[in-house]
Amino acid sequence: MDKIHLRSEVIYRNEKYHGYKDLGFHDTDADSVLLAQKAMVSMLVCLNDMWKIPIAYFLTSSLDEELLSHLVKNTVACGQHENCCSVSTFDGLGVNLTCIKFLGANLTFGPNFKPWFPHPCHE
Repeated sequence: MDKIHLRSEVIYRNEKYHGYKDLGFHDTDADSVLLAQKAMVSMLVCLNDMWKIPIAYFLTSSLDEELLSHLVKNTVACGQHENCCSVSTFDGLGVNLTCIKFLGANLTFGPNFKPWFPHPCHE
């Protein structure tokens, strides 16, 4: 998963406004939400070959640690249903490090060091 910055713009097409924040829940009115400034993109990457496929994207203006961990869990769980092995990497942004704690991992070296989190389907 990684964020992509977007040009904020509202477009009216097919009797619908596009360009607002959309996390896939479809529970907000377009007039009451923020313009999307970023897209959080999840990709399926082959570990033993040279291909990758985007499998989900979430349009957002910002993501907090709790929402990011929820999106990570849902994306990993969807991959499980397609018989995919989950291996995750991320950069060292503060929101990513705190998200890892929400998922159940601990990256602080010491006796409680746990650089993994339980698979959502096996919790």
